[in-house]
Amino acid sequence: MSGLADVNRIIRLVICISFCISPQLLSATPTGLQLLEACEIAVSNGFKGSEGLVCEWYVTPCDCNIGKPEVVPRVCLPEVFASKELAQKVISALKSEPELSARNADVAAAIILSRSYPCAD
Repeated sequence: MSGLADVNRIIRLVICISFCISPQLLSATPTGLQLLEACEIAVSNGFKGSEGLVCEWYVTPCDCNIGKPEVVPRVCLPEVFASKELAQKVISALKSEPELSARNADVAAAIILSRSYPCAD
């Protein structure tokens, strides 16, 4: 096996172990509250570990409609963005709007981010 393949295999193994250690992140769709917790940890540790992966996944949504229900607002991020800045927007809004904490993470993050990054069309 090549060195890169070994590294990729190790990364996948570490991610799987991280999810086993953090079972709350295994739910099919985390809640806004779980996203808040993951993003707070991610921001504090430089987006390392499973929390960093979860946070970055939800705060950097693609503008695609594949499989998205109508309740998820579109988000059109600029070509250049900082995950940390997006995470801080999501953290701030989830703290100030507790009703979003009970929503699915994808819906909550999209509602929050679509305010700053709406799509033109």
